[in-house]
Amino acid sequence: MGLRSRIGRGHRKGRRSIPEREAAAHIFGYCLANDVSQRDLQRRHGGQWLKGKSIDGTMPIGPYLVTPDEVDPGTVRLQCLLNGEVRQDALVSEMAFSVERLIAELSGMSRSLLNCVGLTLPE
Repeated sequence: MGLRSRIGRGHRKGRRSIPEREAAAHIFGYCLANDVSQRDLQRRHGGQWLKGKSIDGTMPIGPYLVTPDEVDPGTVRLQCLLNGEVRQDALVSEMAFSVERLIAELSGMSRSLLNCVGLTLPE
C-alpha cells in the first residue's frame, strides 16, 4: 500500500486552457488528503496507476476546506505518518510545479476542473 499526504484544491470555475497567471482565481479552497494507492492491484494491471487509485474509500479528504484568503499554501507542511514513523515531510512550496502551473496544464485537457478536487504533493 502506498500512502501520500497531499494538498487538495477545490475549483470554482470550469474553463478550458486557463493561463497560469489566472489560475489562482479558479481556486475555491484548500484541504488535506491522504492519497492511498492499492499497490498490489496496480502491479496486477502492469503498473497502471489509475487501477490502484480508484477504489472506494481510499481517498480520505478533509475534514475542512479553507479559502485562499485563509492560508498561504506554500507554507503548509505536509506529513504522512504510518504507525508513528514519518514517511513524508515536506512543504507545499517544495513541489516540482506550482499549484497554478498544475491548474494551467490540467485545464488544457478538460473542463472537468469545475467541482473537482485536484491533488498535488511536494517532492
